[in-house]
Order: sequence, then C-alpha cells, then structure tokens
Amino acid sequence: MNENGSFEEKRLVCHSILEQKDKKYIKLVAHVTRGCESGHVCLRFARREADVLELQQGAGLWDAPQDACASDAPQPYVTLITTSLTPMRCPIIGRYSVVSSLADSRRRRQQDTIGDMESGVGPSECVSGQFDSASIGCGAAQDTIEFKSACATAAYTCHGGWVEGSVGFVIASPVSRASSHPRTFCFMYTLHPRNESGGGGGTLALSAVAHSCERRLTPGRAGDKAYNLTANGTCEQSSKYNSVAQRLAPAGALLLLLAAALLAPLPLPLALPLALPLALPLGLRPPPRPSPALARR
Repeated sequence: MNENGSFEEKRLVCHSILEQKDKKYIKLVAHVTRGCESGHVCLRFARREADVLELQQGAGLWDAPQDACASDAPQPYVTLITTSLTPMRCPIIGRYSVVSSLADSRRRRQQDTIGDMESGVGPSECVSGQFDSASIGCGAAQDTIEFKSACATAAYTCHGGWVEGSVGFVIASPVSRASSHPRTFCFMYTLHPRNESGGGGGTLALSAVAHSCERRLTPGRAGDKAYNLTANGTCEQSSKYNSVAQRLAPAGALLLLLAAALLAPLPLPLALPLALPLALPLGLRPPPRPSPALARR
C-alpha cells in the first residue's frame, strides 16, 4: 500500500540483513521488482505486538545494494496486521467524559444542514455519533474501548499497543462494522495528568486513523476520529458506586415513605386514642373509621 492509500503489486527478495534486535526490529536490503522497474530498497520492520508490525520503506530504488540504506532520513510508517487478530488488554483503563469531538462536530454540522434543507425545522437534540462518555478496558476481559451517548454506542476491541515518548498507540477493531468501513484503526493518545505528581485524573487526547499510525498527527486535533476526554475515575470506582446506589435504593424508598407518613396531617376521626402503624403490609386494609354518630357519643 502506498502512502496515499492506493495499492500496487511488488516482488521483494531479501538481499542482506544489516541489523537485528531480539526479534523486535530488523533492518535489511531487498531487491524489488515493480512493474518494469527494479532495484534495491531499504526496509525496516518493527514488531509492536504478536499481531502487529510496522514497516518503513526507503525512498527510491538503487542499483547498488550498499546505497539503499545509506540515508537516515525518516520515512513514514505502514502498519501491518495479521489476518486473525487476538484481543488484548487495553491501556489507560478508566472512565471518561467526552469534552469535544472533531469528527462528531463535522457530522453534526452536516446533519444539521441536511435537516434544515429537507424539513425546514431545527435539528434534533439527539445526533447519532455524538458521544458524551467513554470507557476503556472496563469489561471483564479489559479489552474494549466503548463510546456511549443517548443515541448510540460504538465499541472497539484492543489488539495491542506501545508507547513512543509521550504518545501511545493502540491497534483496535470495531466490534461491529459495515463491509465498506475500515477493519482496524490506530488509536493515538496523549495523557495529561491533573497535577505534576501524575495523580488525580487528568485529560486524554485521542485520535483514530484508519490506515497507519501517523506520527505527524496531533492526538485530539486531527484524524478520522478525534476526541478530548476528562477522566472520571477507575472502572472499579464506578462499579462500586453503582453497587452502593443499587443497595441503597430500597432503603431510600422506605425513608421517603416514612417521611411522607409522618408529615401528612391526621384526619379528625383518627385522633382517637387508637394505636395504628405508620405503614401497612402490602395487601392489608386499614381498620374502618368510626361513624360520626359514634364519635359524638
């Protein structure tokens, strides 16, 4: 695949290995046949995960093999994946709120324009694809990135990642997709702690690109998808709060019932010296009220 996303057929034969590091990196010279052209090219392969490789290919073809890798000029990366990807644990696990979304803003403007043209009325409040929360690795397997809104949910399965300096990379595939949509995305992120000690939550800038992990891209500002998130805590904290809320819900309902009974004014016929419970079990009826004639006696 070329840098512009187009494809062409090439035949490569390994000529010589120049450098190799622990089965994680290899630099070699290969002889390439491309249509009517042929020559030597410099190739660099880096293994990111078991199912993910990245390739850097030197510019141009060289007659002499020793000239192919003579230049150290940086080359763009091409991300290569296996045909069968294995789910893996996601990094930066936690729950987040979506502050802004570049791709969703574009989609929202397009939908608003189409809606105004077709119906002549204002856009609906609920726009598909406009997410307001995200969770990363919060399932039992910790291998899912999930975006949620009142309209839709988008989920991705993590297949491995790595970090280069301050930028992290994650290869992920959509849990469900149309046949015309990309099979995988490269998520790029930068995490900014709230304080200098690195604790207390913070912000997460996240972008996704469909073809390769683009080093020139700024996470959260560009890409096929771009999000800026704020941390809401860990998955365990959120689950704990939800569990406590569920346990307290029946008690809260009972307290409201007792408060309503205590604050309600007593009717005059019940002002007799008669002990009645504040709440009756479900299915029982209160005793009949005395008639006005008996009350005057």
